[in-house]
Amino acid sequence: DPKVSAFWNGRCWTLILANRPLQARADCEQALRLDEKNWAARVNLGHTWLLQGDKEAAQEHYRDTVWRIPSEAALGEGPLADFDVFIQRGWRTEEARQARQWFEQAWPKWQRVKALTAEDIRLSNAGKASQALVPSAEAAKLAEEVLGPEHPETGNRLNNLAEVYYAM
Repeated sequence: DPKVSAFWNGRCWTLILANRPLQARADCEQALRLDEKNWAARVNLGHTWLLQGDKEAAQEHYRDTVWRIPSEAALGEGPLADFDVFIQRGWRTEEARQARQWFEQAWPKWQRVKALTAEDIRLSNAGKASQALVPSAEAAKLAEEVLGPEHPETGNRLNNLAEVYYAM
């Protein structure tokens, strides 16, 4: 059904597997227009850039994907498996290895950001702002490291930190 994001993402992935990343890009973009939270379409959009040799554009999409991946299993069956396909087929092998390694390192860091944020919120809600300072600051630092300073999720963590300081 062309009104469903998964339809367009499936087309995108099929074109990527046919080594037609430029043609795949439009389908990935359509999938995201229909559902901006479709993390698989977002990572595939990054793949279209990677396979055309634009590592910076790919990384921008990967950064905006890593925090959306719902589970370790999804990480393994999604981006990590995709990079393995690219490496096996000899497509941008070094770039694919580097991107795979980035995901392997960034995803657990993001899980740590989520845990620290939960601890920050728990302590803040209990009126323990001074104790919330350490997890809040660490969450903000890690979010910036993983997503970059301009990412909205980094901004959310900085806002949490500001609220902790305000409550102290």
